[in-house]
Amino acid sequence: MTSIQIQYLDAAKSGDAKTVAALLEAGVDVNTQDSRGLPTNRTALMYAADNGHLGVVELLLKAGARVNAIDKGFPVDYPGGNTALILSIQKGHLRIANRLLDAGASPKIKGGGTSVINAAAYLGDEALVKRLIDLGADPKQRDGSGRMPITSAILHDKMNVVRLLLDLGINPDSLFPGDM
Repeated sequence: MTSIQIQYLDAAKSGDAKTVAALLEAGVDVNTQDSRGLPTNRTALMYAADNGHLGVVELLLKAGARVNAIDKGFPVDYPGGNTALILSIQKGHLRIANRLLDAGASPKIKGGGTSVINAAAYLGDEALVKRLIDLGADPKQRDGSGRMPITSAILHDKMNVVRLLLDLGINPDSLFPGDM
């Protein structure tokens, strides 16, 4: 990695929109992947989404950032890694999550040991779970641990999401991987 690429990724991580914009203007690839540390292959969009920097997310989306890019995960042998959408949901950055969905982020991706819909169920945001389902997410999708969204909602006392999933006909009798 070049020093310019490092500066670009670090600016996105810290929310420095001015530096990100200047470096993009200077020709840095918007989809540069970070090879430093773990997890590898994080992009500027992933860093901005993970750290709640909506202004930088907007800037990167306008510059053509790939919304469904996946990092290598942590540890590196973890299946699938994360996307900017998963990272934003896990941190509770709902405005960013919704903006990424508006930009075409897939509601069906599984990565980082979770799935988009499981992360939303864990968070307990009923509106987001409903939107994900409306966009095609499978409310029965199992995460890397084999858990369904209803399991995540129950384990984290998100009864509003449990009710939503029950109303959609999700069978609570198969909550855990061994109960298939």
